[in-house]
Order: sequence, then structure tokens, then C-alpha cells
Amino acid sequence: MRILLGDRFFDGSGGGVAERTALVVDDEIILDVLPPEAALDRYPDVEMTHFPGCTVLPGLVNAHSHLVMPGDGSKIEDAMEAGDDELLVRAARNARLSLGAGVTTLTDLGGRNDVTFSLRKAIEAGEMPGPRLILAGRAVTSPRGHCWQFNAEVDNLDEMKREVESLFASGADLLKVMANGGGTQGTDPFTPQFSDEMLAFAANMAKEAGKPAFAHCSCTTVVRQAVEAGFDVIVHGNFNRDREELDFDEDLVRRALDRGIRWNPTLEITRCGVRGLEESGGDPESVAARWAAYGRRIDEIARLRDLGVVMIAGSDEGWGGNTFGNFAREVEALTGAGYSNGDALRSATSWAAESLGIDDTVGTLVPGRRADVLVVEGNPLEDIEDLARVRAVYLGGTRVELDRLG
Repeated sequence: MRILLGDRFFDGSGGGVAERTALVVDDEIILDVLPPEAALDRYPDVEMTHFPGCTVLPGLVNAHSHLVMPGDGSKIEDAMEAGDDELLVRAARNARLSLGAGVTTLTDLGGRNDVTFSLRKAIEAGEMPGPRLILAGRAVTSPRGHCWQFNAEVDNLDEMKREVESLFASGADLLKVMANGGGTQGTDPFTPQFSDEMLAFAANMAKEAGKPAFAHCSCTTVVRQAVEAGFDVIVHGNFNRDREELDFDEDLVRRALDRGIRWNPTLEITRCGVRGLEESGGDPESVAARWAAYGRRIDEIARLRDLGVVMIAGSDEGWGGNTFGNFAREVEALTGAGYSNGDALRSATSWAAESLGIDDTVGTLVPGRRADVLVVEGNPLEDIEDLARVRAVYLGGTRVELDRLG
């Protein structure tokens, strides 16, 4: 048993911060949350670890990553030239980097073959360090569709049924469907990859299995498809008609709200792409145009916020130049769209855990939950950039040796 104490405490369930609150941990579970004086009276023989000047908060929940991707600017066509053994080593390194950044629960929304399942087995067996993994396995796509290299291409209802059943039998915690194209050569981010019938069929299979269904959508037409099909989370969720014209549909958003659908906006993947162009000496006009497009994206997210959409933070780490270990940037980006620091933090703790169906285990620091704890210097409720100032990470009540994760 141990007691953890910081100068500030954020439990993940509300938007505010409490002063000097003691967290009592027994084995892997949070036993009690109470003022430090009361904790010492109730547990007089338990050692208290004090983190002066720090904030104690739940371990972060990243709802979107791709562990087999390098995050070094490589295209998927180049990244997938590696064999599965090499991809497993890459994924293990990425998992360590995430844990060191305070991500104690990491969601992978697409990897090749069974690589991410193998990684989870190794982490759970104690053979290597890493966060708790929530896995989609192979992201389902159309023939030669977005991320076809992950090897889950389906072309009809029978193939969809076999692939989804196979994923769930392998241990997938959720279903990820690429509803339109994306950053894969030969695919179109403004064109549906599946019929309405196939998307509804897939979402219903997930519902019957009691698992969340996530849909990759980057245009209004496909967002509409996914909402009507019954998906739980819209990934990216851009409102575009094409590359030039926005097509925000407020009535569609209200239908999504009525059905409890949430958004994973992946802001950092867009922003780091612009930064990469800027840092590589890209044409100033192109850089300015890309920043302007990002500004329009922020405005779009602000409109969703104003309508009451719940955001879940997931940074799309691994894709493009979005390196692992920078999840705090995704949380910070939400504040740029008008979310309070407290709500941005909830998007990466309790709201993400709820959307993944694991809020009875992680996402909040309340008695009975797993003792997944992040300690940061400063106060991210006042300065969101303090979220990246990691002082300590506890996974299941055990302190992580941060100096061994690099």
C-alpha cells in the first residue's frame, strides 16, 4: 500500500482541480481519495510519496494510434516494406515512448496482421514495458483501400462477416472501419469505400459483440453514412465536400448527438504535417495555405463543441510525421478550439475511457479504479503545456522507470 500526494489533484470526472488530495493505492487498485491529514490518520503506517509543485491526474488514454507506423514522415507504402518481426520491434518502441509520456492506456486503430496482438501478449506477460493496449487489430478496408497493407480487405457482406469475426476471435477490443480513403496511394478521402448496407452490417456486428465501432471519415458524405450506420465514434470527422469546399451539416451533427456519437478529431496529425513542411523549407505560400486550412479545421471543431459534441483525444501517432510520445500536443490542440483545459483533459481521460467501454477500470481517480496515475510538474488546469512535464507515471500502482523507456 502507498499514498501519493501532489499539490493539486484532478480526478478526471470533472473540470476542476482540488488542492492537496491524497491517493491511497492498495496493490493495483485505488483504495481511497481523501485529504492528506485524514489519510495519515486512517493509514498511519503507510508511506506517503509527496510530489511538491505537481499535479496528480489519471494516466492518459490515447484513443488513436498506429503502433506499426514509424512517425518519421514515411508513407504507409514505405513503412509496410518491413517484415512483421521488424514491425513488432517498432511497435514495442512506440509503446514505451507512449508510456513515458504518461499514456497508460493506448488504443491502436490499425496494425498489420497480428502484430499488435503479439505486442499486447508480451506486455501483459511482463516481457517488455508498455501501456495497457486497446486494439482494433487490422483496420477493415475495401480492396486496395486506405491501409490495405494491414491485410483486412473485404469486398462483400460475407467477407466482412468473416473478417470481423476473425478480428474479435483474435482479441480485438473494438472495430475500426476505413469508411473512405486517406493517405494511402490510389485512395480518395472524399469517396466512400463501402455501401450503406456494408457499413451498417459491420456496425451491427460490433454492437452484437458489445464492442465499440470506430469509422474513419474525412468528408461529409461519409460522416453521414457512418452516423446512419450506427458507429459509435467518428474518427477525423471532417466536413468537406472536396478539397476546396467545406460542407458543415448542423442537422447531421444533431442526429449524431441524439445517438450518443462522439468525435475523435486528430488535430495534431494535421498540425505536425504543416510544421514539417515549414521546417523543411517549404514554399511560404504553401505553408501559409496549410496553416489557414488548419485554422478552418479548428473553427470546425469549435462549431462541434458549441453544439455539444463530446471529443475524445486520439492523436493518430505513428502516421506521417506524428511521432510517439507527444500525446500532450493533441490535448493542447483541443484548447485551441475553445475547450477548457479541464474538458481537454477529460477528453484524454474519462471521456476517452467511456468511449472505449473501459471507464469502469481507467480514466478517473476514484476508489475501485486501476491505479494508473500521471504526475506532472505545474498545473495543466492553468497551463495545458504542463501536461508534457512528466514527473512520474504509475501503471497499476507500480511506478514506471521512466529513464528506461527512451
